[in-house]
Amino acid sequence: MKNLTSRIAAAFLVLACCTSFTVTAATPPAAKDLLMSFNEYLDSSSTLDGNVTLTGAISERGTRHEDFSVVSANSDFSQVVVSGTSTITTASGTITTKWTGTIYRDNATIGSTLLAYIEGTESVTGGTGAYAGVTGKPGTFEATLDYSNGNVLGVFEAKVQLK
Repeated sequence: MKNLTSRIAAAFLVLACCTSFTVTAATPPAAKDLLMSFNEYLDSSSTLDGNVTLTGAISERGTRHEDFSVVSANSDFSQVVVSGTSTITTASGTITTKWTGTIYRDNATIGSTLLAYIEGTESVTGGTGAYAGVTGKPGTFEATLDYSNGNVLGVFEAKVQLK
């Protein structure tokens, strides 16, 4: 019996020496820069639609649809806080975002220029297709609003991780 136990112990020792077990945690992909430029037009009082170009972590063109609402405004409307969501649609899938920004307009010149400026924060909240499982850290956006034709021209930048 002692001989059998010694042989079993020796077999396990040989097996342990020949086999290496390594347990490693899955490393998430590194966050990469995403730069999105957009050229949109006001469709109604709370909807924007237009074209978008994505570069960096994602290189693709598509369309962008936004729904938004006014959150607050100061007494002379020179600062208006808006919040909304956007859906970017490309040939490879969709990306959704959530954003909040402040529109700044100069009441002394708005009558002649019809221009205002908006800046804020935006976060990637999800995706489909090639972008399913996309995550991101909050980024920033800024744009110029042209009230003469409803054009909004701007850029959004953030860090994202693709699965």
